[in-house]
Amino acid sequence: LSDWSSDVCSSDLTEALRASLESTADGIVVVDSTGRLVRYNQKFLKLWNIPDHILASGDSNAALDFVQSQMKDPAGFVARVRQLYGDDRAIDDLIEFQDGRVFERHSEPQRVNGKNVGRVWGFRDITERRHAERELSQAKEAAEAASLAKSSFLANMSHEIRTPMNGVMGMIELALDTEPGADQTEYL
Repeated sequence: LSDWSSDVCSSDLTEALRASLESTADGIVVVDSTGRLVRYNQKFLKLWNIPDHILASGDSNAALDFVQSQMKDPAGFVARVRQLYGDDRAIDDLIEFQDGRVFERHSEPQRVNGKNVGRVWGFRDITERRHAERELSQAKEAAEAASLAKSSFLANMSHEIRTPMNGVMGMIELALDTEPGADQTEYL
């Protein structure tokens, strides 16, 4: 990036970075070391549906207040965000919404010259993938149950057929041990 930046002016570099931020498939938001909202992309706005005026204010508390009512576990969500503001590690986890949506969250410290200056958060809606995984799991369970039922049915039918056949065969052997006539022997 430094080689590239020497060939372009600062405003071009800023515009290129902004374009890169908008080109990602993830919703991205950047906060400074105090937790103030610094940058975000349009995908972030779309995913979270946060009004522009809240984000434009830079007040992360207002943004958290707005989104926490959508969460399956609002208190846990806010506590985790606050915990991560002070954390120096990258994390990946899932966020579950009351309406059934599921987001993957990736967050890591933003460092400039080795100093932690904030945090970058990335969000990806994986709701459809989770539904597909759940449907696949249910289909697998149904197939396994059907296979078990088939095996049980065949074992039962084998027994149900074998028992009367053994009786018939035994009676035929008994009848053949007697002196049947030629027609009876042929029938047996």
